[in-house]
Amino acid sequence: METTHEPVITRVPVAGHSLHRWLVGIPVILYVATVGSFGLYAYDHSLMWLRDGMVINLCAVLAALVVAVPGLLDFLAIPARSPARAVGLAHASVMVTVLAVFVANLVIHFRVLCAAMKGAIELHRGLPALMPLGLTGAGLALAVCGGAIGLLLAARYHVGDAPRDGGRPPRTVSPGFR
Repeated sequence: METTHEPVITRVPVAGHSLHRWLVGIPVILYVATVGSFGLYAYDHSLMWLRDGMVINLCAVLAALVVAVPGLLDFLAIPARSPARAVGLAHASVMVTVLAVFVANLVIHFRVLCAAMKGAIELHRGLPALMPLGLTGAGLALAVCGGAIGLLLAARYHVGDAPRDGGRPPRTVSPGFR
């Protein structure tokens, strides 16, 4: 059985794709760098890695908030009866959970972040080394899952496609779930 899915035209197009698709790599790279910094901190307990991890964590949260705006606009463009709506809601839910995990890491270690911003040499020697690594590692694992759902939205349902050929998106036929 074949199901026809109309592409959902992006509300914020850039070079034939959604702005969300263009920007999504930035917070993902920052999530990986955050986990890497906390991994190095857990390995050698150098305060430099802890400080850098907290600053990168903050940048990742800010970048994710910026990327979420065009993503939300594309989600709102999905028709209510489209099967892509449920997939989009799942993607958004997972990615909001990822953001919450990285924000929780910042809140839990707020004093470390403040000291890092002031350039303090002694940040927080009593911090268990595996705690920020565990939190952000779990967030990164969730981000991979959410990203896979986002790829499903783009590949199967063509959410975020920009108009082509005089403003009309191409008609596509996608196989339904069996």
